[in-house]
Amino acid sequence: MMKHVTGFLTGRSASGSMIRTNERVISLFFQSGRSFNEKLLLFRNHCSLAEYSKSTIKKKKTLEPKENKNHFEKKSISDESLMIRNEIATLNRSDEDFNVAFNQLDISSTEHHDISTSEDSTGTLQTPPGLYVVATPIGNMHDLSERAKHVLKSSQIIACEDTRTTRKLLHFHSLESNPPQHLISFVENKNATEIYSQSRKHLNVILNKLTSSSQVVSLVSECGSPCISDPGWMLVKSCHEYGVPVYSVPGPSSIVTALMISGFNSNRFIFEGFLPMIPKKRRKLLQEMNQIQGNRCLVFFENPNRIKQTLQDCLEIFGPQRQIALCFELTKLFERVQRGKLSTIARAMMNEDIKGECTIIIAQDEEEKKTLED
Repeated sequence: MMKHVTGFLTGRSASGSMIRTNERVISLFFQSGRSFNEKLLLFRNHCSLAEYSKSTIKKKKTLEPKENKNHFEKKSISDESLMIRNEIATLNRSDEDFNVAFNQLDISSTEHHDISTSEDSTGTLQTPPGLYVVATPIGNMHDLSERAKHVLKSSQIIACEDTRTTRKLLHFHSLESNPPQHLISFVENKNATEIYSQSRKHLNVILNKLTSSSQVVSLVSECGSPCISDPGWMLVKSCHEYGVPVYSVPGPSSIVTALMISGFNSNRFIFEGFLPMIPKKRRKLLQEMNQIQGNRCLVFFENPNRIKQTLQDCLEIFGPQRQIALCFELTKLFERVQRGKLSTIARAMMNEDIKGECTIIIAQDEEEKKTLED
């Protein structure tokens, strides 16, 4: 029922007059142990009786001869009883009358109903036409949210970084629709400054579908959140420019996941994405990051083939005492975090056969941190 109710209960009787209840009827209406039908019936009967009594008694006073007072009082009481019985019979006889009475019932309430825009009044997920940017698991296939499943299954087109990976995801969760979703490749270059010629054709196809028909299109990357060091931002930008609605379906992110388990103060951080492959450019970027870091963590991705060299560059630029965390196989069976001083971690990694991409977090400089706190 309701948590808090303020004001009075009001309603309309059979003649349409507005009747307001007293406190006794309000307490009876919300009395536990009564069904809602019984409560409404009590309220409706009270409204009818109150209205009829007022109008009838007033009329009778003007017409009533003094010598026949008792006769008219008996007739008024009899008419009241008949009116009440008719009202009860009508409510019991007609479901439609119950619905009308319920709609006419006005309850002033302070209770707040918070319904998400992605759900209807029954809690059913809705997918209006538009582009959905969907985050997918970064390792553990069970991390796909229920809303993401619903959106992917409802999509007519899915723009993928890798169609093979997306097809496996759909099959794992039994999300293939009938007819099946049309999976198309959408890939940007490494610097995300332009898209390849084939993807440009696919971009035009997607925009044409979104602007000319009511279709649901999903954008997914190989893993994690699209547009964050992954393809997709150009498609999102184009949709905004053409007035196509863009919806977010958040989920797994290796950036946030690594910060969660790093053990560093992650209230503030700088994310740089993948470091440059060319050593000279990589060292230059690391030097710039060292200068602007302040009391923030540094987060970036690195390819397994370059991790050892990157650690040597970090050791030279940030110093041997700086704390670092290497996060491998996030959310997978062999997830692990190598955490400690930069000199210790760099030495430990030299003889290790590293597989898979790594999320690297460099903690704040403790001396710099103390200076900023002072």
